[in-house]
Amino acid sequence: MLTIATMTPAKAGSYYKENYYDEEDQIEFSEWWGKGAESLGLSGQINDPKIFRNILQGLTADGQIKLRAAPPKGKEARAGTDLTFSAPKSVSMAALVGGDKRLIEAHDQAVNRMLKLVQERYAETRINKRIISVDNICVAKFLHDTNRELEPNLHTHCLMMNLAQGEDGQWRSGTNGNLYHRKMFLGALYRNELAEAVEELGYEIEPQNDGLFEIKGYTREQIEGFSDRHQQILDYLETEGLDDTTENRITALFATRKTKQKNVDRRELREQWQAEAKKLDIIHPLPKPSPQKVESNMQELVAQAVRHNEERTAIFTSEDLESFIVSQPTGKSFDEIETVIKVNPRLIRRGDRPAKFATEESLEREKMTVAMMLEGQNKFPAITPEKELQLPENLTTSQTVAINHVLKSQDRVVGWVGVAGAGKTFTLKTLVAIAKSQNIEISGFAPDASSAEVLGDEINITTNTVAFHLLENREPSTQRQLWIIDEAGKLSAQEAYDLLQKSRLYNAQLLLVGDRIDFALR
Repeated sequence: MLTIATMTPAKAGSYYKENYYDEEDQIEFSEWWGKGAESLGLSGQINDPKIFRNILQGLTADGQIKLRAAPPKGKEARAGTDLTFSAPKSVSMAALVGGDKRLIEAHDQAVNRMLKLVQERYAETRINKRIISVDNICVAKFLHDTNRELEPNLHTHCLMMNLAQGEDGQWRSGTNGNLYHRKMFLGALYRNELAEAVEELGYEIEPQNDGLFEIKGYTREQIEGFSDRHQQILDYLETEGLDDTTENRITALFATRKTKQKNVDRRELREQWQAEAKKLDIIHPLPKPSPQKVESNMQELVAQAVRHNEERTAIFTSEDLESFIVSQPTGKSFDEIETVIKVNPRLIRRGDRPAKFATEESLEREKMTVAMMLEGQNKFPAITPEKELQLPENLTTSQTVAINHVLKSQDRVVGWVGVAGAGKTFTLKTLVAIAKSQNIEISGFAPDASSAEVLGDEINITTNTVAFHLLENREPSTQRQLWIIDEAGKLSAQEAYDLLQKSRLYNAQLLLVGDRIDFALR
């Protein structure tokens, strides 16, 4: 799992004090990482608290030079962004209780691969209000082995400093919006990378829900025996009435955090773990020379990802393909996945950070969609031609403009883009009443059944899903039709194309209704 949190200098400074490994373990528990760290002369273990504090404050290691501007008055400084990568519980048990320290190295390599990806794709700064890509990050890594209940929990805090060096050599603040937007994606990639490494060590894995996995050989009861923290999260979800999703678990994780215990006797803690393992009848699974790997046909998986994405949109990113591919562990490393994507013969590649792709089919469909929209201009008489209707006085100016836009339009496709709280339901009800008075047949459609049902109940019209409507084969009506498509920004490119084709056959006008966020994601 991956969690992300913005850190102040005071909060981030606590990591330096949480050294979870003693010298006898001979494990490097902290490390400077990234091209940004190298440029600042930082490498190896984080063994000087003064240097660490200076970097958190946006200063050079010696504290002599300011590297970023001060925050606006009244705002607390942002030291950096904490990306915490947590291994599955069974990996923690095999590594920390079972004693296979190779799994710690596998976890660390998976974390480093994700940091490399962040540095290559998502490192940014802001210059004159413009977001500019850079090729460097400065990260302080801290490897921890327990959660707040002192249970085995292998995880790494990657404190990505609020620093970025531009092409001009000047240091500035970094931006972190990219990371928050890609939290689920990076978490899935980390799990895939770790799963591949775990299998290479000889363990078998068992894929779980939401792209998670566990090492085969531990029962659910044994895993839960070391998961009091996990149970706290589940209890919180139940109390708050939240679904058990990865996103909600992350919310619960932060909501139920306790202060970490200090001055823990490491040997005593390991003895407690061994005693608990014995009580749970745990026999740690042994790696095999040639394990049964969960391995996918990568060429076919990439082909499926291409088909999935080209149906949704004309142009998609490498990230879109990768997200589809790693929704379950593949048995392949991220580098192997990237290689197969690069050689896929159907993909037309443009740009970078991340790369954008299309196929000949998706581009041709896009051209035909645009052509149909242009062909549909000035094809209908206005619903209320010349006269200005007396609209309800309690409509806002923007609602009045939206209604008149539909009533006066002569185009096949009309669009409404709104925001939450803009009064969409009231505006639609007013429009429907006027259109019905002009003998217009109104139908409503939405991408999913629940949205279609809500639309029908709210504005009192017949509704169904877009998919059902496209499959339905009924005789065209002689009555003029207006089709209201709610949440239109969630339609796939193929659905939008098919809707346009069907509207031509039925001589219907389309009113596409959605919000800015959904349309922006198209």
